[in-house]
Amino acid sequence: MGFTPLKTTLKTITLLALALVAPLALADPPARMGRISSAEGQVTLQGGGDAAAAALNWPVTTGNRITTAPGARAEFRVGASAVRLDGDSELEVSQLDDDNFKLRLNYGSVGVRIRDAGLVNGFELSTEQARVSLAQPGWLRVDAARAPDSSVVSVFDGAAEVKVEVEVEVEGGARLTVRAGQRVEVRDDDIVGAPLRRDAFDDWPEAPAAPQALRYVGAEVTAYEELDRYGNWRDDPDYGPLWSPRSLPADWVPYRDGSWVWIEPWGWTWVDNAPWAYAPSHYGRWVLLGRRWCWAPGRERAHPAWAPALVGWVGGDRWRAGGARSTPALGWFPLAPHERYLPPYRVTPDYARRVNTNNGARWERAQARRAGVTVLPYARFESRRTVAVNKTASVALAPGALKSAPPAMAPVPFVRLSPPDGQWTGADTARAWTRREAPVQIDTPRFQRAQPEARFATPGARPEARFGNPGAQPEVRFGNPGARRTPPGTRFAVPGAAPVEPYRYPRAAVPPRAGLPAPVVAAPARPAPVPFAQGPAHAPHPPPVGRQEPRRDEARGRGGRQERESR
Repeated sequence: MGFTPLKTTLKTITLLALALVAPLALADPPARMGRISSAEGQVTLQGGGDAAAAALNWPVTTGNRITTAPGARAEFRVGASAVRLDGDSELEVSQLDDDNFKLRLNYGSVGVRIRDAGLVNGFELSTEQARVSLAQPGWLRVDAARAPDSSVVSVFDGAAEVKVEVEVEVEGGARLTVRAGQRVEVRDDDIVGAPLRRDAFDDWPEAPAAPQALRYVGAEVTAYEELDRYGNWRDDPDYGPLWSPRSLPADWVPYRDGSWVWIEPWGWTWVDNAPWAYAPSHYGRWVLLGRRWCWAPGRERAHPAWAPALVGWVGGDRWRAGGARSTPALGWFPLAPHERYLPPYRVTPDYARRVNTNNGARWERAQARRAGVTVLPYARFESRRTVAVNKTASVALAPGALKSAPPAMAPVPFVRLSPPDGQWTGADTARAWTRREAPVQIDTPRFQRAQPEARFATPGARPEARFGNPGAQPEVRFGNPGARRTPPGTRFAVPGAAPVEPYRYPRAAVPPRAGLPAPVVAAPARPAPVPFAQGPAHAPHPPPVGRQEPRRDEARGRGGRQERESR
């Protein structure tokens, strides 16, 4: 009984820790996203990986960086708000979610028009000299580093508050209020007011108004302004408001002309090629009425949640869509109203409710009709982060194949990183493995340990000279002394599988240890390793990171055991 208070205290601490950690573990991804609506000239967008050319309808989110070359221009929209970049500019999206819209202008010129009152409180645009916010919906322009060590804030509509970030004495404190028709230049040593000036960048034409679309969808739906120009609206007694695109071929199907792009944390995200297709791809549902596809945004308009693609997946690495001799295939189809969308990423119940709010009716599993299925080889999603899709690249379905297709989830891609300029260092090698995605899990019932390779050419031979030091111990790999030399991706094997040549990093991947002479170029010849069997297609495993016992020397056989016993 004496331990009861201690147990109670530990239990209380554990519950409090779980209560603090649980909201972080279940944090929802942003439900508000932007969209590249225009790109003229050389415009690049950089997210979690390398920079790529900014494409129409590409999603914009926290951490993205948009860069324009001289003479180029770009625009991205968030709901009813627009952000425009002039040539020779770089803009970072510091934070974009339901409550915040924060930007950082490193250099160049940016014009911002905020129409949505819900974005005003969370809006902020910062430069090296100042931070700009809005007190009401308005239109402003900010120039950074056009002149050395200076930022210029121009207000065309509304009023902006400028917080000075440099040590300059300002009358009334470090905050300035700039009203419509005013312009202020913040330097490292001074603040100068001047009349407003306009140029060709400020005369960029606005997107056409879409009054009819705003009757059926809220202004928070990004790219709603494109719907009136490319389609027609009507009311349906079963599905509510419906929108149908104009001038489409008879065999057109949603989610069939564009690309799948892997974007963290959502996973596979659809980027459509049509200028009007952003909103129908990421909100609402599609319904097939007769032989015509219509988009159903739903009857509820408040606070819609963005989704990477509202589709259901079928097939997998064991589904042969074209027959017994065909390769594995993966398919997807647009979800219909009343079909539930299951996010492949971690979300809270509130997010799941918002992304599935449609028509206020009961929800069904998304496997009823599977109309409009598009099928591609499964291997394309395993080894790439961008998968181009068009109707000519689809897999031909065998009779009855769709009925037997099991529900599936799109695989996590694995991309083996290539060494820069053909050279690896030890740190580069370690980073390459830490940056890889989680391997696709396989359900093979039994595994067989792969055969180890022979270390030495002949029994009793001395270890090869490593780094010019005869008799040296095996080099340290990934911080694990004496780790096994089994190549990545071949740790487990399935009997009877075809052998595969393991991937080996060049010797330059391991740097010389300090204090040792340069590596010996001519090393003793070694026999070819025993082939390893390869199991079902899956992403290779990283090298082992835990401490392991050194394996038995297969080349010595029983002599090794007798030698140990003699000791």
